[in-house]
Amino acid sequence: MKAFESHQSTQRVFFMRGLLQLCPREWDVLMLIAEDDSNEAIADKLHLQPKSAENYRTRIGKKLQLTGVGKLTQFATQYRTELRFWYEEATGKLPPR
Repeated sequence: MKAFESHQSTQRVFFMRGLLQLCPREWDVLMLIAEDDSNEAIADKLHLQPKSAENYRTRIGKKLQLTGVGKLTQFATQYRTELRFWYEEATGKLPPR
């Protein structure tokens, strides 16, 4: 059990480091991913082209080392509440909806 808890703690620290690398726009996109928005919905809400939303999603995934179909979305939805807190800390504003 301690090995599992240690792994979770290490993984959490790793993700925190990756989150610190995100620029404000990447945070906006990540918060909308946490709401399970599609690239088209993200683009519409943030006044972007869908391809730009896709590019942001790819960059965020690389920074968090979450590559592959659905891994970033799974991470974002699983840690939605914590991400909202960190978003406010990083940007000084409330997350978009």
